Amino acid sequence: MKDKMVEQFVTYEIALKLKELGFDEQCICRYNAYEVLKHTISGTNPDMDDYVSSNKYDDRLLAPLYQQVIDWFRDVYKIHISIIPFNDEEGEQILYEFVIHEFDWNDISDYTYYHSNREAREAAILKAIGLCQKINQIE
Repeated sequence: MKDKMVEQFVTYEIALKLKELGFDEQCICRYNAYEVLKHTISGTNPDMDDYVSSNKYDDRLLAPLYQQVIDWFRDVYKIHISIIPFNDEEGEQILYEFVIHEFDWNDISDYTYYHSNREAREAAILKAIGLCQKINQIE
């Protein structure tokens, strides 16, 4: 896969943490036993049942898209993730930060500035994973 396309999928480490949280949505890619991203499209017919599948049927690790994970947090845990771009003080560079709105609408941010949308998105997802782990411990 092209590098730009690979960047759309969560890292292997994040995929492991999501599996622990119970993520089992349909995905078009997986990580194999060697932590290499592989597509799950097994044929040329897009109507084939196995072109997307969940980890209920396979021991390879699901590799969701970052946006898919953000949607999953919203739907399952009522956690909303926003990535906010802004100009630095000199107006020369675009920086990014994230805000997480929890189910009770507490705003959470680490007030760290990131140099790319991808960095901010990954940090926000890791923060959301930590929040969900705490929620699961309480229940």
